[in-house]
Amino acid sequence: MTSVLQQVFGRGGGFRGGIFLPPRRETTAGMPVQSLPPPSFLCVPLQYDDGPPATPCVEVGDRVRGGDRIGRADSPDAVDVHAPLAGRITALVRVDSARRTDIPAMRLEISPDQAEQPPTPLRVPDDWDGPGLDELVQAAEAGGVTDDRASPAGLAALLAETHRRGVRHVIINALPGEPMLTAGAVLLDDHLDAIVRLAGWIGMAVGAEHTWLAVDRADGARLRRCRIAARRVPLGRTRRTRMPAPQETHRAAPVAGATVRLAPLANKYPQHVPVVLAASIVGVETPPGGTTLDVGVLVLEARTMVDLATALAWAGHEPVPMTHRVVTVTGPAVARPGHYRIPVGTRFEDVLRHVGLRQAVRRVVDGGPLTGRALGHLDVVVTKHTSGVLALDRATDRVPEPGPCVRCGWCQDDCPVGLDPQALLDLAERGDVTAATAWHPRACVECGLCSYVCPAQLPLAEGVARLKRAVSCK
Repeated sequence: MTSVLQQVFGRGGGFRGGIFLPPRRETTAGMPVQSLPPPSFLCVPLQYDDGPPATPCVEVGDRVRGGDRIGRADSPDAVDVHAPLAGRITALVRVDSARRTDIPAMRLEISPDQAEQPPTPLRVPDDWDGPGLDELVQAAEAGGVTDDRASPAGLAALLAETHRRGVRHVIINALPGEPMLTAGAVLLDDHLDAIVRLAGWIGMAVGAEHTWLAVDRADGARLRRCRIAARRVPLGRTRRTRMPAPQETHRAAPVAGATVRLAPLANKYPQHVPVVLAASIVGVETPPGGTTLDVGVLVLEARTMVDLATALAWAGHEPVPMTHRVVTVTGPAVARPGHYRIPVGTRFEDVLRHVGLRQAVRRVVDGGPLTGRALGHLDVVVTKHTSGVLALDRATDRVPEPGPCVRCGWCQDDCPVGLDPQALLDLAERGDVTAATAWHPRACVECGLCSYVCPAQLPLAEGVARLKRAVSCK
């Protein structure tokens, strides 16, 4: 019986817990990125995640060009906001995102003659020495660049923090994450040379001993392309940073090169989570509630490298702020699934109107099938963190019907950080935040795996995440 269950759930691999998800033939795999036609208006959010909102720096009635700054990050934890397209600011409004409700935003009426321009190809010249840490921080700050799994304060604050703490390893995550979301793989293939070269320069700028590119070892074709790209990276001289010297003295001296090492890993879900990557590649354990920076590891998404490279200035390339998001739009109800370059502030209703629907939509999800968030309405806007739009019909919208726990222990066995989700759900239902601290709910990486494997269909992931927020706010 045990061997049968192991075959079903794919136990085993490079880290404790996790499973090999059933293979899928994704309808969007390999599709090129398309531009979404400009809607009549955008509601550009001024706030992301738990960070403070940016301060409006334009007035209602002002006309702006695409890329103009419309929100200023006055707080260290805020992020600059830019107009995705040309138009006129008509109002200050409140909108909902998938992660937050009632957040400040600017309504931008798009100029009727506005045409979506394709992004500038990222071809980094061979004779460019690369940026120093101060240039990276300035570009990330000026471009309003964020990272999906990093600090909500934005990439600039994260890079500046690496200088203060010291970093031994830089890991660029090019692994697939959730099923159905394949935009990251397309961006990796389209901009592989720029991603690998920028990864090496980031490693030099922060003084890392090693820079790694995490790739799926089962994808032989992409692994070969990554290996060739890593060999093409020229060895550059050590960049002297103009930032103040860090207080810590244990930080390794900068290396005199831009070498990027490949880290081929079994793509066992959730291998792509930063704390799991740090454990698999470097062998360090992140403390509960902490980040990989606490153990000297900087983990960034490969698609963040594209946004940062776009925000940098080099010969023949003008810096472009982060105003759009490449999103996988798919699901059984979608007529034209694919990868779309969508202006930030676009309503989900406008996205679905463009791609068309095969049949009535039962549920729309922001993100993937394991960790995505179901939307209560379609006025929710696309943000810098939107990775996918899933439109489910009646036949594919599986509504869990929780039953009594059967004490199978699968949730605990498969948890990548060794938690007991059933015990944490019990504490969450009782509201016992004090007792929950001893069970380390802050270590949860919110991968959704416990709910996925639960035969009783219990809301384990939701309960643990709720308890994690309660303990963090205590």
